[in-house]
Amino acid sequence: MVKVKQTACSIIRKSLIYKTGVEYGDYTMNHIQGCSHGCKYPCYAFLMAKRFGKVDSYEEWIEPTIVENTLDLLTEEIPKFKDKISTLHMCFTTDPFMYGYSDIKELTLSALKLLNNNDIKCSILTKGLLPKELITLSPDNEYGITLVSLNEEYRKTNEPGAAPYKERLASLKYLHDHGLRTWVSIEPYPTPNIIDQDLRSILEAVSFTDKIIFGRTNYSKVISAYKDNKSFYNEQANIVIGFCKEKGIDYHIKHRTITSYPDQTVKKAEMVTLDENAQSIQHLCKNDNHFAKVFSMIGSMTYQPHGDAYDFLIHEIIEQMISQKAGDKIYNKLVSLCGGKLTVNSINSVSDNEVHSIGTSNSKIQYIRNLTAAIESGNLDFDALQNMPDSEVMKKLTSLRGIGNWTAKMYLIFVLDRQDILPFEDSAFLHSYQWLYNTNDTSPTKVKENCQKWHPYASIAARYLYHALDFGLTKEKIEFFK
Repeated sequence: MVKVKQTACSIIRKSLIYKTGVEYGDYTMNHIQGCSHGCKYPCYAFLMAKRFGKVDSYEEWIEPTIVENTLDLLTEEIPKFKDKISTLHMCFTTDPFMYGYSDIKELTLSALKLLNNNDIKCSILTKGLLPKELITLSPDNEYGITLVSLNEEYRKTNEPGAAPYKERLASLKYLHDHGLRTWVSIEPYPTPNIIDQDLRSILEAVSFTDKIIFGRTNYSKVISAYKDNKSFYNEQANIVIGFCKEKGIDYHIKHRTITSYPDQTVKKAEMVTLDENAQSIQHLCKNDNHFAKVFSMIGSMTYQPHGDAYDFLIHEIIEQMISQKAGDKIYNKLVSLCGGKLTVNSINSVSDNEVHSIGTSNSKIQYIRNLTAAIESGNLDFDALQNMPDSEVMKKLTSLRGIGNWTAKMYLIFVLDRQDILPFEDSAFLHSYQWLYNTNDTSPTKVKENCQKWHPYASIAARYLYHALDFGLTKEKIEFFK
């Protein structure tokens, strides 16, 4: 029996609805602060809340606080956003149906009713229980649960406050049986050094659902310590894809879950850690107090340069002139079409019509063919690029049709790990730049002038701005920096 709980206090917020880039919806809202589920993957929503000073400790985070003016804010903001929203997701940094909290449940239901009454479709993702009352709301809504295991001991250790897996599944099945669209997020999926389990048993347990999302665990030293983690996630992703195709279930493999197996274009890259002792961080913090504030929010960062040059360039070609979300979708379909890995041979084995059928434009297909031909002919040698200065790498890459300055700079930063590249052509970078400096002037001249103080570590600063965008920090007002 579920023990009924109540939140101890509430807060007031100035705004609620904001735009987001998650695949579940184009807008989101967080009408609770904190989360009683206490996930220990770790929980990045908690880490960001702590860095922003919204909570001081994990113990405070797991005592949720409701936004008491939620319905008033929605009434005020719905007219402003109504025509812009395709799907509003609940929630980005918390859980709308926290296990056992009746007041959170009632507030979420009231918010859903208000949104649905204004013809706004909503999506829900929870580790709690989906209430039966949801069957009375809009049939356009979509309801999901997170399920990364069926082992209750694993749940008690890693999701100590979340609903038991069987109860979670039963609540989702009830909605599905009543004709509502349901989905399951199998993310962050653990590696065998954390728990040895059969993914197929989880897939069978959720085989009734309409869609399955699968993703790896990121930013975890324990995951990185598992020697074959990339091959493992490749294999598991292909199991998901095969299962979903067999059962007729929609699926989505999260970005960077699938990576190519080693071939002639893949080089093993070492992990890089940036912390307060790194020379680059000390230089940037000393010379730019704006960057210092971003570093205080994000803290240390560990990254690994992309090891597969061919895969990376194909992904960047696909993502040109479209959103990251749309690009990732096409890229993942191409990886699946090529048997789980992008190599010269696998690309040559698929026809232009097949590549076009997954959403790739004819011009981008030709760019991919040009890239492939350059590798086969020896005109493009990835080993040689390693030893070229930045300007020569730019010149060599941009000589290929379909690769411009933006793609070449992304290659320099994320594959070759060059330290002083300023990607002022990139809209994502400029978005974070505007937020950081509270400016609308993103002219190349001004950006280069303002970022000169980053030299010779412009790439490191750029990585932190990309990270700020990925973590949703740029959605908060600049007052946080004052």
